[in-house]
Amino acid sequence: MKRKLHILATAVVVLAIAGVVADAASLKVSLGTRETNKTTVAIGGDGGGSGGTGIEWVAPVDSLDLPMDGQWRQYSFSMNAFNSPSFTGNGTVDGTAGALEHLRFVPDGVYSGPYKIWIDDVAETVAGAAETVITSFAGAADNDQVMFRQPSFSGSTSANLLGAPNFSGVDNTVGHTDNSSLRVEFQFVDATPHVPGVAGGRWLRLTTNAAPSLPNPNLYYGEGNVVTVWMKAVPEPATLSLLALGTLFIRRRRA
Repeated sequence: MKRKLHILATAVVVLAIAGVVADAASLKVSLGTRETNKTTVAIGGDGGGSGGTGIEWVAPVDSLDLPMDGQWRQYSFSMNAFNSPSFTGNGTVDGTAGALEHLRFVPDGVYSGPYKIWIDDVAETVAGAAETVITSFAGAADNDQVMFRQPSFSGSTSANLLGAPNFSGVDNTVGHTDNSSLRVEFQFVDATPHVPGVAGGRWLRLTTNAAPSLPNPNLYYGEGNVVTVWMKAVPEPATLSLLALGTLFIRRRRA
C-alpha cells in the first residue's frame, strides 16, 4: 500500500511540475515582410516571393510572447517601422507595400519543443478603412497547406529544426472564430534563442513563399496600418512529462 501511495504521490508531483513547465514555456513571435512594393495588388493577393529590396522584421522584433497555454491571443504588427538589424533588408521602410514573407518564432532558452501552434484569422487594417481578412482557413480540406509552408521549407532555418515533427496544414477541428485554423508542428534542435545581428541561436522562418494556396499575401505599409494574427500554442505532453521527471530527479538528488 505504501508503495502504491508513493507512486501516486510521485505521479501527482510530476503532473504538477509538468503544468508549471507548460505555463512557463513560450516562443517569441515576429513578422517578416518582403519589400516588393506591389501597389496594384490587393491585400492578401500575391505580393511576390522574390526580388524587392529585402526582407524586414516589423519593429520591435521578438517583443511578443506566445505562451504554451492553449489560449487564443491576437498578435498585432504595426506596419510603419522595421527593425534594425533586419533579416536581409536595411531596417527601413522602402515603398508602400510588400508580402507577408514569414512568421518568426524563437525559443525561450529553456524549452525546445515539440510545439503545436494554431494560426487563424490573418488580417490587415489600413488606416481609415475596414479590416480586410486575408484568411480564416475555412473551406479548405484537412491538412491542406494554406499560406504557410511546412517548417523545414526555408533553407535559412531548416538546420535549426529536428526532422520531425514537420507539419503545416489546415485543422478543421480547432479555430478561433469557427472550426478551422492552420496547425503547425516543429521542434528546435535546442532552445538557444537567436538574436538579430548575432551569429548562432535557433529560430524558425515559417514562410509563405510559393505556398500552394494564398502564397506571399500582399500587405500595405504606413502609419496606422496593422496586421493581426490569432494564435495559440501547446507543448507536446510526453515531452513535458520527461522534463518534469528530470526536474523531480534533480530535486531528489539535491535533497
